[in-house]
Amino acid sequence: MVSGALDISRLDFGGMGGAGTLSGASLSGAYAITPNIAFGASFTRLDFDGSDATSNELFMTFDGTDMSGPFYGRVALGDGDFFSGRYFGVTGGYEFNPGSEAALSLFRSLEDGADETLYLLQFQHSGEMFDVDGRYFGVSNDNFSQLDINFSYAVTPQIDVLADITSFDNGDLVNLGIGSSYEFTDGIAAYAKLNRLTDGSDSINGFGFGITFDMGEGSLKDQNTYERVLRPLYFNEGFPPFI
Repeated sequence: MVSGALDISRLDFGGMGGAGTLSGASLSGAYAITPNIAFGASFTRLDFDGSDATSNELFMTFDGTDMSGPFYGRVALGDGDFFSGRYFGVTGGYEFNPGSEAALSLFRSLEDGADETLYLLQFQHSGEMFDVDGRYFGVSNDNFSQLDINFSYAVTPQIDVLADITSFDNGDLVNLGIGSSYEFTDGIAAYAKLNRLTDGSDSINGFGFGITFDMGEGSLKDQNTYERVLRPLYFNEGFPPFI
């Protein structure tokens, strides 16, 4: 069985001494060799006012939630600009019940002399009309951290109202977002969102939009590294930390 996802996003923002545009795309695909084991690859490219960054990844996933209990896992090898070159990643997850799960991901640089570990803790609950998920992201050799809490409410079977709050560096920067998404058909949706980022004295107003094509289940165990780390960091849930 083949699964995959394509995500294309764009974010425009201004204030704090300037304005800029961030755009990017991620493509991932996987092939299940058994009902529980799949191999795949993902490719990501970002552009920030002419500065490009890319990341490529090979991964293997194991899903035991319908066979050996509520556990699942993922291992990956990647190379790119978002990390210090080559890296290794591992994820372990637990499904409490259908729609509710938590996962811990660790990514470690494989470059000589690089002492860098990135970690991410996630929780997700999907209900009939209301979804909520949270992420805490940090880097071992840096003071940077990020906490995301995202909500969606199904107004109709096709239209969701979106809201989120993102805290950078333990509240030094806070972003609030509100928007909506529309699902054209199963797995194909577009979204738009207004954002406001503040550091207590200055603020940035932003507008983001994008389109997603998803052939997966939409749960944490189906996400690639881009979705786990880079999307909450760079796209519609928040703002770049380097502003």
